[in-house]
Amino acid sequence: MHRFLSISIALVTIAGCNGTMGGTCTSSSECRAGEACLDGVCRGRGDGGLADASDPRALASVRVEPSTVTLTSIDGAPASQAFRLIATRHDGTEHDATAMAYWSTGSMRLGAIDSTGTFTASGVAGGVVTVNARLASGSDVLSANATIDVVVERTVFGAGVDPATTPGRFGAPVAGDPSAASILYPLEGAVMPQNVSPPDVQWQPVGAAGDVFRIRLTKPRATITAYVAHIGDPGFRHAWLVDRDAWRAIAESDPDDDVRIEIDRLESATSRVVAGAAPRTMRFARGSLFGRVYFWDLNAGRTESIDPVSAARAVVVPAPAPAPNGGRCIACHTVSRDGRWLWGVREADNAGMQFDLTTPLGADPAPTRNTPVAAPITMGTYDPTGSMLIGSAGWSGPMVIVDAASGTSVGATGLPTAGTSFPSWSPGEGDRIAFMGEVAVAPDSHPIDGDVYVMPRTSASPLAFGAPTKIHEGSTLSGAPEGGTADSHPVWSPDAQMLVFQHGPRTFSFVPGTHDVPPGALYRIAPDGTNLVRLDTLNGGPTGTSAYFPTFAPYVTDERESARYYWVAFYSRRDYGNAIAGTQGRGLRQLWVAAIDASAPAGSDPSFVPYWLPGQSTAVHNIAAYWAPEPCRVTGSSCATSAECCSETCEEGPDGAPVCVPPPETECRRGGMTCGSDEDCCDGSTCSGNVCIEPPV
Repeated sequence: MHRFLSISIALVTIAGCNGTMGGTCTSSSECRAGEACLDGVCRGRGDGGLADASDPRALASVRVEPSTVTLTSIDGAPASQAFRLIATRHDGTEHDATAMAYWSTGSMRLGAIDSTGTFTASGVAGGVVTVNARLASGSDVLSANATIDVVVERTVFGAGVDPATTPGRFGAPVAGDPSAASILYPLEGAVMPQNVSPPDVQWQPVGAAGDVFRIRLTKPRATITAYVAHIGDPGFRHAWLVDRDAWRAIAESDPDDDVRIEIDRLESATSRVVAGAAPRTMRFARGSLFGRVYFWDLNAGRTESIDPVSAARAVVVPAPAPAPNGGRCIACHTVSRDGRWLWGVREADNAGMQFDLTTPLGADPAPTRNTPVAAPITMGTYDPTGSMLIGSAGWSGPMVIVDAASGTSVGATGLPTAGTSFPSWSPGEGDRIAFMGEVAVAPDSHPIDGDVYVMPRTSASPLAFGAPTKIHEGSTLSGAPEGGTADSHPVWSPDAQMLVFQHGPRTFSFVPGTHDVPPGALYRIAPDGTNLVRLDTLNGGPTGTSAYFPTFAPYVTDERESARYYWVAFYSRRDYGNAIAGTQGRGLRQLWVAAIDASAPAGSDPSFVPYWLPGQSTAVHNIAAYWAPEPCRVTGSSCATSAECCSETCEEGPDGAPVCVPPPETECRRGGMTCGSDEDCCDGSTCSGNVCIEPPV
């Protein structure tokens, strides 16, 4: 918008004819063609108005004063700086052209500049801003820049902390003390999406009641400082859940720089300041993740969901229809790729049940898409259209296709008749199936051996599949740190260019009827069987063996230097934080998320250090994270109310039936809001996974 405005101003300056030679003016638009408004007077060639080197009064250059400046916003308060544009003639004389300049900045993210040349930082985030001033001079436009370092500083005081005196008590920290606080979370080198919910910074419990901990998160142009007091409560968590405004400030500042996290302790008994142990560093990806994560709370035997942005957790189906014996536990769930349908199996009687996630499910019993029927599959995935599922009967049975509308099996030729498990339907065209083949099971019926296969779909109608191809043999990794010969849980990346699978002696992190914890690790491989790589960074290092059941988020984020990241959710028994605020020492299964560089060179580990999915309960076991877009109806879908539509607009369609339509142009959907098509989003944003994604800044 501003770009076009600047062009129009220049044209008016050149072609205007409202003023007279020597007449007073406030802008060049009031002057005649060939004139410019200088020193409040319309001037032409020979009168200092044109950039003509032969005329000593003509303009030679302009500059912005000050040329560099640092603006510091304290606790979100705006900070301002007035700039001047100084014009210099060929004879060396100068005049103030501030009022006649057009002022702009390259981005409105950090602040805005008004028509008088005053820039005001928003206080939301820090970074570098370039201010540009342009001045029309006859047929030319002269331009100059200034640079602003916008710095944000925020301070948060916890309960029991005196804001007036506590900061001043933190003098020079004593380094190397054995009682130093050691940071346990975030993990060193973790990569988080730009919009992830704030983490719980946790440290190893140290010190005594009355001590005050200073937690600092810093980037070159952002500093967040929190003071947290150990007030004697036995439940003191030795953790600080980062304030949301502070987290946004650190996330959006200096996007290409790491965050440094430090914790110092003011010892109440001695007034010493004990420097923390080694600081932690982490960084933010350029991209953001949306949608919902659907997972199984093992302790409660139910499916729950988490919004990865707000960390809000909810029970998906509070009261599914009970089995004849009263059982309501729904397990082995999966979610359609558009986020609308959830499939699960009622454990009490093995009945398959489907739920429409766009409708209220709070009734008892919750409404289902179809009458619960004996489920022909144990684990399954939807095809890209949400009209079919593919699964295996039991843990090693024949492969079966299920009609999603009825829940009953349908005919298809070419499906393997035995020894399969965990089939995964490819996204996009849905033209391939990845699965665990040649399955061998233990006496408890769970797989202990198997390989990764890919099978083509040769016909959509009638449904037919071609001969499967083995792309990896599990026994070849028997010497890996996790051991075992079972390749399992193969899953497709959102663009179907990569598969990730689990390897180990078992397919889950337990052995039924025992306390054994079989190891597991994740690998990536190309669909043609090339480029096998152990995801060591995701797994917790070259010897890491606690990563299970991978699933991809439906988003690929655009990153710096043309990189693209996939995001993989998985569960792990690794420690999360300390024993009070986290899960240290309890071996609880918790959900983690890691980025994978889609553009990493072949043979290299493309994974990054994971982060714990915010919003989980640290008192229960959580597994099987299926990530789906917002469960809303896309543009063109039938609807009854606007609330059902991603665009939030339900109107009469061409045939008279109500359908979801794009919103009015003045009500376009901004970044992070739901959408049913690109038409729903504001200029520059695209609809990906039913969410408007703004282009990279």
